[in-house]
Amino acid sequence: MMLSPRAVCLLLALACSAPALALEPNEILVIANVDYPASTRLGRYYCTPRGIPSGNVVTKSLGPALRDTTSRTDYEKRLTRPIRRIFATRPDLENIKCLVTTYGVPFRVGRRRPLPQSEGRLKELKALLGREQDALKEEEAREQPNAIELQRRKHRISELELDIDRITGKETEASVDSELSLVLWRAYELHRWRPRRRASRARPAWTRAGSTTRRTCTPTTTSRCATWRC
Repeated sequence: MMLSPRAVCLLLALACSAPALALEPNEILVIANVDYPASTRLGRYYCTPRGIPSGNVVTKSLGPALRDTTSRTDYEKRLTRPIRRIFATRPDLENIKCLVTTYGVPFRVGRRRPLPQSEGRLKELKALLGREQDALKEEEAREQPNAIELQRRKHRISELELDIDRITGKETEASVDSELSLVLWRAYELHRWRPRRRASRARPAWTRAGSTTRRTCTPTTTSRCATWRC
C-alpha cells in the first residue's frame, strides 16, 4: 500500500548505531521522483528544517503514476546507473552517509529475468531433478526405506531446486532501499540473501538499520550509511 500524501515522513527503520544517529546535513542525500510533483515537494520540505543543502536533493524520472514496484530493468536504468554517475561526478557528495527516498519513489524491485543463454543448463537441471524425485519416491515406497539414502536424495533435490531458482530469477525481488544500500557495488548476486559486506572509503555500503530484508544488514561502525524512506 502506498503512503498517504499527508504523511510527512515514514522511517522504515530507525538507525540504532551512533554513526547513523549523528548525521550532519551534508551527509544526507534525498532521492525524489521528478515526474510526481508531491515527491519533489516532500523532499525539499524534508531538507528545510534539517538544513540539508538544496543540491542534496536528487530528482530522477520514475514515472508520473504512483507505483509500489518497479521492474529490475527500470530500477537499473532509472536509479542505479544515474546515482552511480552522480557519485562519480560530484565530489561534494563524498561525505554522504544516508540516502532518503521520498513518497513517489517505488519501494520494491521486481525479480530479474532468467539468466541469458541458460536454457540448456536449465533443461539439464530439470531432468536431473525429475530423476531424483522419482528415486526418492521409490525409496520411500520400500518396506524399510534407507534413512541415509532418503536424506541424501532430499539434499540433492534441494540443491537442484536452488540452482533452478537461481537461473529462473526466483527470490530475486527486494526492497528499493535494500538495493540502494549496495548501489556502489558494481556486481553482486541477486538470488536470496547476501552476506554482510564491509564498507571502505572506495566502496561504501549503505544499510537500512535493523532491516530483515534481503541484502541488508544492521549498521555497524564499518557501515557508512542508512537508507530511509520519507
